[in-house]
Amino acid sequence: MQKFVYPAVVYHDEMSNSYVMSIEDLYIVCSGDTVEDAHRNVQDSLNRYIKGTIQYGLDFVEPTSFNEVRQKYPKHLVMLVECNVDDKGNIVG
Repeated sequence: MQKFVYPAVVYHDEMSNSYVMSIEDLYIVCSGDTVEDAHRNVQDSLNRYIKGTIQYGLDFVEPTSFNEVRQKYPKHLVMLVECNVDDKGNIVG
């Protein structure tokens, strides 16, 4: 099994009173009414990204370290988002 883990920055959008999560290494941005919703949405997008990358034999973008992202965005919450892939290339979990 392979595990892919990327840090995501959480923003609060005052205008829409929603939360936005960004995996900046992959240009994935998702939102939700709560942090949990935004995390679930960015998780789904990461799963699709990883699946497509495997399916088309593309190179993976290496994640920036959690600490580096946290230092770059000290006023924001940074969370890890992971994707697990079995030996056949299927998303697990």
